[in-house]
Amino acid sequence: MKALFGALMCLVFTMTQAFAISGGPPYPGGANLVGVYAGVMKLKKMPVDDPPGCSMNSLGVFSVGVPDSGLATGTFVMFSQGRVFSGTIQGTADPGKDPSKATLKAVLSASFNFTVTFPPTPCPNPTPAPACTPSGFSEDVTATANGNLDTHIKNQSSQTSLGVSSIRLVGSATIEISQGEVDPVTLAPVPTCGMTLKVGGFKQSSTAPTILGGG
Repeated sequence: MKALFGALMCLVFTMTQAFAISGGPPYPGGANLVGVYAGVMKLKKMPVDDPPGCSMNSLGVFSVGVPDSGLATGTFVMFSQGRVFSGTIQGTADPGKDPSKATLKAVLSASFNFTVTFPPTPCPNPTPAPACTPSGFSEDVTATANGNLDTHIKNQSSQTSLGVSSIRLVGSATIEISQGEVDPVTLAPVPTCGMTLKVGGFKQSSTAPTILGGG
């Protein structure tokens, strides 16, 4: 009888372990964050203490893929000051101890390349010898739009479409725009605009992404 009881207990433990392995999520806490997310960054209002270079029609968009392991990567595009900055987003998704506290935080980096052409410098009058030939010159400049993204991943079960819950991104982003100028002492970029934007997004797919990064 004891031998039969022992055999039954071994069978129970074996089945329990098998169910635990097959049903285990790739993220702890039951929150599977793997997939592709997309979002929009919009400026709500212009802070009075921001540099005058900011524009109210600034708008950013991004797409980021969260893999089973490693960094979340994707593309980031920003329109501001009449220019379109293009670049990358890199970050990490954290399921947190509570599935309702999941977050996606990332670094944003984009650039816009252009050329500045300066007009010829006029020759002095009277023209010295040898003869002066006025000539202009051009200089390549890289403007940047860099910042960070801080969002929460929310499962809005009350909003369903064909029985699928809506997973949303809600948070903010901070962006600084620089025209390539640096401080001559510290060599730190000199921003012409700094702004905080409202971020809203959604989960597009639950499939582990391929490499989305680019720039």
